[in-house]
Amino acid sequence: MLRNAGLIFCLGALLIVVQFCGGQSSDSEENPTTSFAGVENGGFEILSPESGDPRGWHATRFPETANDVEFAIDNQEKHSGEQSISIYIKDSHPKEHPKGGHSYSWYREVEYEIGKTYELTAWVKTENLNECAFIFSQCYDTSKKSKTYIRTSPFEPALVGSNDWTQVKSIYTVPEKTSKVRILVGLGIPSNIGGKVWFDDIQVKLLPY
Repeated sequence: MLRNAGLIFCLGALLIVVQFCGGQSSDSEENPTTSFAGVENGGFEILSPESGDPRGWHATRFPETANDVEFAIDNQEKHSGEQSISIYIKDSHPKEHPKGGHSYSWYREVEYEIGKTYELTAWVKTENLNECAFIFSQCYDTSKKSKTYIRTSPFEPALVGSNDWTQVKSIYTVPEKTSKVRILVGLGIPSNIGGKVWFDDIQVKLLPY
C-alpha cells in the first residue's frame, strides 16, 4: 500500500514538472522577442584575454596609422552595462590613407538565413563628425568569392556633429549564395579626421517578412 502511494506521489510530481515546463515553452513561443538573431557580445562586456578587444569583435587596424587612430574600450562613456567601444581618428591622420582605405571599423560575423530580412540597431554617440558614422552588413558571395556589400549607411537618424546616445537602425536582406555575414560599425575618412564615435548595445533582429 505504501509502495503504491509512493508511486502515485512520484507520478503526480512528474506531471506537475511536465505541465510547468510546457507552460514556460508556450510563453516563450508567444513572446515576439524570441525571433531574435542576436549579436553575441553586442554590449562589449566580455573581453578577449588574447587581444584585449571585445570577444568576437575585430578592429581594422593598420601599422601605418597605428598612432593616428585609437580603437578603445571605454568604461566612462556607455549606453548600458560597464563599457562601450569607440573609434577616434586623430588630427594627425593623413588626408590619404596609406593603404588606400576609406574607413575604420569594428566588425564581427553574425548568424543569418538566406532570403531573410533583418533589422540592425545600435546606440551611437558622436563628437565632431563632418560625415555620418556607419553601420552596415557585409555579405560574402560564395559564387564570386568576393564581398557583396549591402550598405545601410547613412542609417536613420543620420548623426553628424556631436550627439548624445541615440539609437539608430537599418534593414538588410541576405541575398542568395551568401556564405557569411559581417556587421561593421565605424567612421569614414578624410571627412571625419578629428572626430570620434562610440557604439553600444548592437543587436540584429529577424523581421517577420
